[in-house]
Amino acid sequence: AGLHGLIELKAMPSGGSLHPRFIPVPGMNHIDEIDSIGLTGDPGHPILWIGGDNSLLRTDLARLGPAGDIPVTNLQPWNVPAGNPAPSSRLASPVVLPAAGGRIEFSFSAGADHADLRYQTRLDDIETEWTPTQRIPRREFTALAPGSYVFWSRAVDVFGRTGYPAQFSFVVEAPWYRRPWALVGWAGAVLALGWLGLKWWVRHLHKQAARLEKLVNDRTRELSLSNTARAEFLDSLSHELRRPLNGIVSLTKRLAASDLTPAQEKDAQLLLLGGDKLLQVFQEMLNYSAFECGALRPEDRPFHLRPLLEDVISGGADDGRCPTLHFAPDFEDGFIGDATILKTIVGNFVANTRSHAPGAAVEIAVSGAETSPGFLDVLVDVTDDGPGIPAEEQEVIFKRFVRGSRAKEAKVPGAGLGLATCHALAQVLGGSVGVESPAERVRARAGRGPGTTFFVRVPLRKLQTSAAKII
Repeated sequence: AGLHGLIELKAMPSGGSLHPRFIPVPGMNHIDEIDSIGLTGDPGHPILWIGGDNSLLRTDLARLGPAGDIPVTNLQPWNVPAGNPAPSSRLASPVVLPAAGGRIEFSFSAGADHADLRYQTRLDDIETEWTPTQRIPRREFTALAPGSYVFWSRAVDVFGRTGYPAQFSFVVEAPWYRRPWALVGWAGAVLALGWLGLKWWVRHLHKQAARLEKLVNDRTRELSLSNTARAEFLDSLSHELRRPLNGIVSLTKRLAASDLTPAQEKDAQLLLLGGDKLLQVFQEMLNYSAFECGALRPEDRPFHLRPLLEDVISGGADDGRCPTLHFAPDFEDGFIGDATILKTIVGNFVANTRSHAPGAAVEIAVSGAETSPGFLDVLVDVTDDGPGIPAEEQEVIFKRFVRGSRAKEAKVPGAGLGLATCHALAQVLGGSVGVESPAERVRARAGRGPGTTFFVRVPLRKLQTSAAKII
């Protein structure tokens, strides 16, 4: 029994299970705590007595009946947009609420005859369970997100029985900027802005490319004019200085060959040596400047290495000793290339050896390796058995204006351009130069010092077999 009525349990004849029947008892809810139940009267007119701590209830059982069915609540929405029909408890078509009015209120009731009923509600997509029972037949929702909703309402009696739920469907519209056509518009606007941005960026890149191209063209033109002016200046300088220097050297040689006193002959030799040094320095500066401005171009002509190298060593040294010349066995002499540049490189190596290792034995060795049909990689080594070059100086010795520590200590004259010129000229020929100290050849024959080997490696095209000579 509850506080509002009785539950009658009746056994079913077929299965033996108990069938409950809910019987409301008026006034029973005023008894605080039931402590006794009694039945008096005759069988045709039984009287039910229910006693509590401070009260006693007398009920005529003949007048009590089973509880009726729970009605369906009448569900009424409020604040629905004007123009929509008044919804019933089971309105099938949803009501559409504007985006700005995402607020709706519901009232629900089972009628005046069922004032003792309570109610439960549920809003799909927001709530997954029914709300606790409440007496107030009203519920309000605000700030609902755009979407479709279904509101449910049902009545609950004093025995906890629930009635058939009523439902109301409604839709909260999305703001205009979130509707499908607006999303399509936003996507189109983003694409349009992206396309405009890309177009602007491409145009900007084109302008940058055009500006850089103009800048490169202007700079190239300036460099071309500068190189042309430098080449013209070098050509003029070559004619203006080389001819007088050559004239002085020639006249000095004629003077030294004439009848002179020993003192005069010594002075003539010193003058001739100074002229040769001046002509050498001038030639180094001229060659290096020509290489830097791009005015130096190799001239391919037939030549033979032996007479070229013999001409290099024919000058001899101050002590009268000449470098020895060795060719590899079966070396075919006869090439097409720039003999002048190659002669300058080897001549600078020999002159450098005479200046920095005076009195040392000098050897020139020539070898070659065929790299492809008709081409030979020619290697020319200039080796001396002098004091050698420290390892830390070998890395920078081919840079311009760099001179070795021994040359500075011995106060050997020079501008530091000879080896730098060799490096530059070798690049013009498509080859390379290098240095090795101590020299392998000197160690093999136990020379007087560690020695130094300067080498140049250049690719040369071989002459026809009939014009080549086997040395």
